[in-house]
Amino acid sequence: MDITELKMRKTYLHIIVALLLGQAVFAQTQKAWEEAAAQAYAFKDYYAAMVYWQNALEFDEERLDLLYNCADAARHFNSYRLSAKYYQQIVDAEVNGEYPDATFYLAEMKFILGEYETAKTYYEMYLSEYEDDDEKLTAKAQRQLSYMEFAMEESNVEYEDVDLELLGPEINTPFSEFGPYLKGDSLYYSSLRFENKKDTYRPKRPITKVLLSKEGAHGVPLDDDFNMADLHTSHTSMNADHSRVYFTICEWMNGADIRCDLYYREIDENGEFGESVALEMLNDSAATSTQPNITVDKSSGKEVLYFVSDREGGKGGLDIWYAEMDNEGNFGAPANFEAVNTEFNEITPFYHSGSGVFYFSSDGWPGLGGYDIFRTEYRDWEWLEPENMSVPFNSSYNDLYYMELDNQDGAYFASNRSGGFFIDEDREACCNDIYRAEFLEIDIDLLAMVLDKLSREDLNGATVTLVDLSDPENPRGMTNLDGNDFYFPLERARDYVVVAEKEGYFPDSAMISTKRIRKSDTIKQDLLLRTTRLDLEVYTFDKRNNEALNGTTIKIIDKNDPSSELIVQMDDESNELILPIDRDKDLIVVATKRGYSPDSVMINTAGIDHLNTITEKLYLGLGSLEDFLPLTLFFDNDEPDKRTYKTRTTLRYEQTYPPYYARKQEFINAYASPLDGDEKEQAETEVANFFDKEVKQGNEHLRTFIALLEKALIDDNEKVEIVLQGYASPRASRAYNDALSKRRISSVMNQVTKYSDGKLTEYIENKQLVIKEEPFGSRRAPRYVSGSIRDERNSIYSIPASRERRVEIIQVKRDEGNRR
Repeated sequence: MDITELKMRKTYLHIIVALLLGQAVFAQTQKAWEEAAAQAYAFKDYYAAMVYWQNALEFDEERLDLLYNCADAARHFNSYRLSAKYYQQIVDAEVNGEYPDATFYLAEMKFILGEYETAKTYYEMYLSEYEDDDEKLTAKAQRQLSYMEFAMEESNVEYEDVDLELLGPEINTPFSEFGPYLKGDSLYYSSLRFENKKDTYRPKRPITKVLLSKEGAHGVPLDDDFNMADLHTSHTSMNADHSRVYFTICEWMNGADIRCDLYYREIDENGEFGESVALEMLNDSAATSTQPNITVDKSSGKEVLYFVSDREGGKGGLDIWYAEMDNEGNFGAPANFEAVNTEFNEITPFYHSGSGVFYFSSDGWPGLGGYDIFRTEYRDWEWLEPENMSVPFNSSYNDLYYMELDNQDGAYFASNRSGGFFIDEDREACCNDIYRAEFLEIDIDLLAMVLDKLSREDLNGATVTLVDLSDPENPRGMTNLDGNDFYFPLERARDYVVVAEKEGYFPDSAMISTKRIRKSDTIKQDLLLRTTRLDLEVYTFDKRNNEALNGTTIKIIDKNDPSSELIVQMDDESNELILPIDRDKDLIVVATKRGYSPDSVMINTAGIDHLNTITEKLYLGLGSLEDFLPLTLFFDNDEPDKRTYKTRTTLRYEQTYPPYYARKQEFINAYASPLDGDEKEQAETEVANFFDKEVKQGNEHLRTFIALLEKALIDDNEKVEIVLQGYASPRASRAYNDALSKRRISSVMNQVTKYSDGKLTEYIENKQLVIKEEPFGSRRAPRYVSGSIRDERNSIYSIPASRERRVEIIQVKRDEGNRR
């Protein structure tokens, strides 16, 4: 038996005692009332003791000791309001601290009565004045104060999801009804109101029997072959196929204490009960074992028996224990349900197989007062922390024996809250009554909005999946290509996970719980997706003047996987490159360009949630002369200086380049015009690329090469020798082409000598700079290069012919030992 039922069982006996003795002592003196009260209290007959001390008080209403005794007896009898009245008188009148615990118990009675603000005041008063008097009371006062805010908040919760009904006199009586168990339309329950005719104790002690109410009719006791004639029979629970019923048989150990054992009976196909069989492997002769709940575990599929016991090995007080049944129908050793038990009392277990939710009552977890009903469930290999079921299931009184219907549309439980059937209306005392809760339909919807995590802008085209954690195998998902809003209807008292996904983004998820939602409502949840990749913006500049440096090569190296590098060439017209890179990476970004020293930067993208773009600027200094080799410079047909055998020109290369590059479209048209379709398009592309990537690049490289040459001569004081080779296409005679290749070399020489107002001329004159000329004319032109005067398309405008019209800087020699 649990503590509350034990008290209720005593109550019936104590009232009879009081009624029998009341007339006999009617004319007694105050002393006689006090002696009778003390005797009844020693017998744990708290009702009689309370009545007798009240009678004694009539002789002297201001005696603090009598007020204290009345308060104490009323408290033990669960007559909370009367007890609070007497404790209040003591606290108000006391001046010498003779009854320090009166302040504590006044706070406790106010807590149970739901007067939380007043209870808080008196708990704080007790701790400020008597904190060192009683270690246990101090600890409990501190614990209750820690629950106070929770209790006040929960007691004011508004709800529309439950219709609570106190069952009528066909079930409840002024005595104690408890342990409801519904099978179909038949309600089994227990009631403490039956005479034990064989009891030799005087007055006779009442016993509990199991009753059955069919289709709401008056409950009647089960046949005598089920209910024991002289013992308590209670707490029924049937297995899944209703082939076995588990129950409790209890006996009086003395005038007040009861001990229980677990039993079962087989049920045949006609519903007849077999013989009672004690669960010897689970019972403990030195402890009570009570309140069985047989069920099938949702996770393992095994049959499990939960029960309550105060045996050794528990956490303290009454604990919940469990035992699994093996394949042969035998229970294993009982184990303590540590996840729910506290050092206080946990009782009335009930496991709902369909949902996998475990319910129990406790006075050790934060609650509204007395015993509260809690729920927990097994998830991710552990039991969740128990949750208070809140109002209307819980009150400031004792709320016990919760059992939820298989279809989850209602529940039954027991409570001794105010408004029930009191055995003593004047004193509001005793007992548990059975309540029925109908779960009402409320509309709970989830509105999930998918947004870009950084910009918080709507993100269309995502897929959102909703997972009911009580049924994770059946998720619900939808994709919204045209919007970012997703609606899902939700069930009451459930936990969900909602997940948003979109290609190119990391998923986001959120926990959604409807357990605290008691009215129709829409839950709004933003799901924030961040891109799986960042945009890396790279800008490259010439370190000398901070001007844009176009056409660089960008290499990205993953430090954790150097073999997986990405190389990208910038456009020749741009110094900007935008690349997608992965988040949570450690990268090295390197910029290179022919003739320049590279620059690099390290980027760690881990933890960058506030950006979608990273910008890096890289500055490339000048490299070495050798970096440019071979440096190729291209010329227009018969340039410079058309139709002459002269071997020298006054033009610089940079003067020949612009008019040649300006003819790019003319060359494209002339070479591609005879072609059609893809062949023509390919030819156009090839000629355009030649001008943009080779002709133009050669001109740019020459400027940088000469700047590096200046540095080597002036800053580094080196002796430098370079070799220039001149070429021509085979369109003219060898003699003409020899002269033409010399003129082309001359234009490059002019570019060097006239650089920066002739700054390098003196180095040529003093031989620190030596430029060797090697004119080859057309002698090295491949045979496939056309020299036909009539075939201008191939001899002038084709790429092979164009590549022969060039000067190459093919060699650089340095001599650091011969500096001036």
